[in-house]
Amino acid sequence: MPSRSSSSSRRSGALPPRPSSKRSPAASPAANSTPTPPPKSSPPSSSPAGEQSARATIAGVSSQQRIRTWFRKGERVRYISHLDVLRFWERAIRRAGLPLSYSQGFTPHPKLAFASPLPLGFTAEREVMDVQLDERIDPAEFHARLAAQATGDLAVVAVREVPLGAPQPQAAMLWSDYRAAVPGLDPAEARARIEAFLALPAFEWREERGERERTYDLRAATAWLTARPIDGGTELAMRLRTDQNITARPEAILAALFPGFEPQSYVRTDIILDERSPARELWRRYGQYL
Repeated sequence: MPSRSSSSSRRSGALPPRPSSKRSPAASPAANSTPTPPPKSSPPSSSPAGEQSARATIAGVSSQQRIRTWFRKGERVRYISHLDVLRFWERAIRRAGLPLSYSQGFTPHPKLAFASPLPLGFTAEREVMDVQLDERIDPAEFHARLAAQATGDLAVVAVREVPLGAPQPQAAMLWSDYRAAVPGLDPAEARARIEAFLALPAFEWREERGERERTYDLRAATAWLTARPIDGGTELAMRLRTDQNITARPEAILAALFPGFEPQSYVRTDIILDERSPARELWRRYGQYL
């Protein structure tokens, strides 16, 4: 006969003990598992499309060609600024569909390099501008396409390809040629003053530009100076030094030799650059003896 105590415990309806929430080591799936390594990154694609994309990126960063361009600045645009000239040529190059290079950064600038800016009021026959391109193009085609977008007063005169590593035009400048028409100046008197000036060993000249003052040898800065008669006066022609050390201007010649005379016009007729090639210099020095 079962005992009363055991019977009462079954009738009391007591709940069984709650199972523990603590998992055993065997129940935890991560307890004995090793960490899963991160997926390996796949190597860069070597497909032709990827290679073309890489080449395009490189081509966009570095220029592929540099074309030196000579142009004229006519009478009707003699009073536009150098910045306006730069903008004109940038737009003309873009209209021509030429692959003009631009600098990198937030404000890209066209890779156009000029020689010394032409003073306001001057006209010019052979100004110099270097154009860098992202893609190579035949210089004759470059000339034809750009000339079609130019005007009579800002016109292309000549083009020639130069090495990408060549000095910039402004850094390579040596001399500039000028003409000045001087009304009322007697040609014979002009020649006499020029002969006396060229016979001098030196001619110290001091000029002021704003708050700046400089003194230099105007005679040493003058390669040659001539005079010829024109209707109502004299036309002066000269070659003046415009390198990194001295920049002489025709106004100084007029003020020093012909005070009281006002020129009717100034024209820069040419710019002489130092275009020596390292390879050519080596050949001149050693190649002819090989």
